[in-house]
Amino acid sequence: MREVETVKAVVALTGFVWLLAPLVTGGWLRAAPRSRRVWDAGLAALGLFGALCWTNLGQLNFPGFGHPSETFHYYMGAKYFPELGYSRLYRCVALADAAVDGDERVRKRRIRNLQTKRLENGAGALDRPGECTSHFTPERWVAFQRDLAWFRDKPTPQSWRRMQTDHGYNATPVWGLFGGALAGTSPARDGQILALRLLDPVLLLLGFGAVTWTFGWRTLCVALLFFGTNYPSQFGWVGGGVLRQLELSAVLIGVCLLARRRPGTGGACFALATLVRIYPGVALAGPGLQVAGRWLRERRIRLGREVRRFAGGGLIAAALLLAAAAASTGAGSWSDFSENSRALLDAPVRNHTGLRSFLAWHPQRTTRDLLDRSLDDPFQPWKQARRATFAERRPLFVALAAGFVALLALAVQRQPLWVAAILGVGLIPVTTELTGYYSAILVVFALLWSRAPAVGVALVGLSAAGWGLVEVFHFFDSISSWIGLAAAIFAVFATLATWWAGPVSDPTPSTVATPGEVEPPGSDG
Repeated sequence: MREVETVKAVVALTGFVWLLAPLVTGGWLRAAPRSRRVWDAGLAALGLFGALCWTNLGQLNFPGFGHPSETFHYYMGAKYFPELGYSRLYRCVALADAAVDGDERVRKRRIRNLQTKRLENGAGALDRPGECTSHFTPERWVAFQRDLAWFRDKPTPQSWRRMQTDHGYNATPVWGLFGGALAGTSPARDGQILALRLLDPVLLLLGFGAVTWTFGWRTLCVALLFFGTNYPSQFGWVGGGVLRQLELSAVLIGVCLLARRRPGTGGACFALATLVRIYPGVALAGPGLQVAGRWLRERRIRLGREVRRFAGGGLIAAALLLAAAAASTGAGSWSDFSENSRALLDAPVRNHTGLRSFLAWHPQRTTRDLLDRSLDDPFQPWKQARRATFAERRPLFVALAAGFVALLALAVQRQPLWVAAILGVGLIPVTTELTGYYSAILVVFALLWSRAPAVGVALVGLSAAGWGLVEVFHFFDSISSWIGLAAAIFAVFATLATWWAGPVSDPTPSTVATPGEVEPPGSDG
């Protein structure tokens, strides 16, 4: 894969230079139509390479277009959520495996206790089988064992054991509504699992298709350059999983619908994205700050028609989704999800990214320095050091986050609602700490490129910079932390650049219906 990573870095750097060229050379595209055609051809080629880079140029990380661990966790976790909840997956797997591999092997196996998030031996699960089986009917236990056998037979024994040390199933009840329904269509078998894994490419086609429909093919190419080449959200993390691109596609489609002046359905898309994965809801602060600013200027509380339709569509969609999820997974599932999420957020992992992750990083407190393989959890000293370092720097984090919120509040004023929603996404790297693959949501900033070219250039530059940081730091926790800082700096730059550019015009069918009608920076529009 080293050669593929080199190609990604080269494509990202070339894309950055290609997008930057019209900005630093003045009006050469206007003066030379042939130069514009060459530039367009180059951008199209780079966009295609960007898309191919997401698939590692066809060298997928796993056989059969499948991510064994991702599919196992989300398929089994959603299908058997009424019995497993968020805390019993690995205990029940250990009990089922003991019937196949024998008690002694499973007793010595390391599994993660999904209540405490600590590693322990499998003996506890075998000594207290009722903590698992009491939640199953005999028929459901047989079905669970049958489905589990499909997943157990696919990876190597070592990989299968390693899966039981991950962090379990942690999707929202609304995701579980969709995932459980799809997984429940049949017992686990090759055709069903492949069909479920292919849903994500379809979702991405829909999301990026909406980008092309609304903003044109050039903007699509800018988006693909970032999406396909950025380091934190490479295919190996969630590619080949099940419905792991649902929230990203919903946000892309939601922004496009807002730009197309369809705020009701746009709001519904944002509600779906938020209830499926929570973190996209942070972007709603952009429109919220915009409305608050208008109230302050006008000295009266009033919602415009577009905002009312946006909020109405979101609230209606949220009400329907929450009701359906409650009927499917139980009224207490959100409380269980909240408790599980709090425990996860308190446990540092090496691919956490964002400003908060950077402020928790210390050059003498990395995994290289603190990993202790003599412990049950070799990363425990590193986790404790991360918590302590961030505690020391918490006031700085609060000050920086508050400063960005103030900047965002200024930047979104007098902008279209879709621009406010995009700028709200900048709060994610600045104020949250998420696993790196969620950085893919920054791709929405590409939609500003044709109106604020510097933002698109900086976005692709962020991708190129990530590969530079890989060469400098080598260790995963350091790479992710520094990329988190770079993403936060990008968010600040994109917000400033959009604010400096002034109100961005709405794309309309007359200006974006065909790809060639959206002019690149430096050309007549």
